Amino acid sequence: NLDVQRVAGYSNFCNKLWNATRFAFMYIQDKGSSQAFRPGALPVSLSLGTSGYGEPVRADLPSLPDAWILSRLSEVVDEVDRLMKDYQIALASEAIYTFWYKELCDVYLEAIKPVMQLDGSSVSNAAVKHATQTVLHCCLHYGLRLLHPFMPFVTEELYHRLCLLTGEPRKTIMNATYPVPGGIAALRSPPAEEAMDTIFKVSGSIRSLRATYLKGALEKHAPQIYIVCRNAATAAIISSQTETVGALARSSKSPPPAGIHLVPAGCAAPRGCATEVLDKDTEVHIFLKGVVDFSKEVARLQKEAAGVASRLEKLQKKMQAADYATKCPAATQVRPVAPRIACPWPRLARLACSPPSWQAGWPAGRLAAAAAVTAAAAATAVTAAAAAAAARITSPPVKISTFGITDGSRLGA
Repeated sequence: NLDVQRVAGYSNFCNKLWNATRFAFMYIQDKGSSQAFRPGALPVSLSLGTSGYGEPVRADLPSLPDAWILSRLSEVVDEVDRLMKDYQIALASEAIYTFWYKELCDVYLEAIKPVMQLDGSSVSNAAVKHATQTVLHCCLHYGLRLLHPFMPFVTEELYHRLCLLTGEPRKTIMNATYPVPGGIAALRSPPAEEAMDTIFKVSGSIRSLRATYLKGALEKHAPQIYIVCRNAATAAIISSQTETVGALARSSKSPPPAGIHLVPAGCAAPRGCATEVLDKDTEVHIFLKGVVDFSKEVARLQKEAAGVASRLEKLQKKMQAADYATKCPAATQVRPVAPRIACPWPRLARLACSPPSWQAGWPAGRLAAAAAVTAAAAATAVTAAAAAAAARITSPPVKISTFGITDGSRLGA
């Protein structure tokens, strides 16, 4: 069956491809320059801190976003080659779509904005910009050739313009070699992809916190960001990539943060921050003192906590009914039991410790202790609910993980 919405989506993708590529051309061609762009050789060697084993993590490219996008390009070339050989045409087109839309356009073009805004009159800045422009040119060249069999007309026109941008005569993309695994495989960089995943988590957390607390007229506010990181390797990555984090933490309506600060070991973020705990080692704090009305925020959190508790109570009553095991289909009992009972508890635990931290301004130690106590109570309740549910159903019990009970948004001291 032909899905009309899918056709409309790919029509929009054509517009995205055209606009994003034309935008990328402005990055490659320096403003005010009449000279054609000459791609250089990809530079080498950038330290990305140390791995969890104490070994240096290196990427053979000048910056982390450059290393990451070329690693992703290498991966998609390999994946498309494999899928085409297996005649999985739809999956191959989906892989190319994901690379263009979600990685090249949505991430890389945003991540390199700080580099593209450097003053090119400096020799060092000009070298950094040219290296990134070379990487961008490489991605466009490979990306258009990958996409051509699926979207021949728009890629043909864009390829002509890419040739003119580098001073080459117009030539058809149909005569260009289709990308295959080989030399490009050397661009694979798992350390760069792992490091970039850390940047994604941090920048995504900042966007989430801003969307939660800075609404309406406050969307234009540029807050200070404080990051607490207890892992030396992760801290080194974040410290070296604050500009990348800032570029990815903005949205179409909100500017980049005013500043991103890595809190020194043994210190705490300032009071008056909204906080999201990413994992056991990393916390993101957004400074809101003087911007958000704390009393209204406390009332909102209490209302949200009451709503979550009410939904949880209703779910528990349904599961404790005598005829639950006979009336409810077995498949429905198995799948929703764990997530529907377990999921509200972490959120309830966070909400329960949030208002006191705003009202009383608890020190970080007391707040952590309160969160731990609440999390322990939540874990006990989750385990008990799961055991009761498993006893009433004939299917194998669902294994519930209580890790991350204290993860997510809470309000810092």
